Amino acid sequence: VNVRDIQGAVDVTSDVGEVNLRGITLTGFCRVNADVGAVSFAGDLPESGQLSFSTDVGKVRLEFPRGSEFLLDASTGVGKINNEFVLEDREAGRDNGPSAELRGRVGVNPRVTVTVRTGTGEVDIQAR
Repeated sequence: VNVRDIQGAVDVTSDVGEVNLRGITLTGFCRVNADVGAVSFAGDLPESGQLSFSTDVGKVRLEFPRGSEFLLDASTGVGKINNEFVLEDREAGRDNGPSAELRGRVGVNPRVTVTVRTGTGEVDIQAR
């Protein structure tokens, strides 16, 4: 599934295969799920809302603008979490062994929650 250059809410589900979203301007809700396959998102966050990115098997790669503010709740059953944003109020989570968790606040007053889940795969959160 490939989606480019849209504005609005997003709800995408794929059983098998990659989900790529580029040039997205979110104005509210976002849910992206792939049972087997990577999930990739590059776009602008809404002023407020819930964003969910998940895959059972595959990597999740997110690119948000520098200066974005959001609450992060990320975990992987087997893999690493890489995050380029400064994370405040970081909660203790697993980051050794096969699994990893990362939770905290990016920015001063975030009104967006970003939830990331993968069973097997890395999580990359990048600032662009």
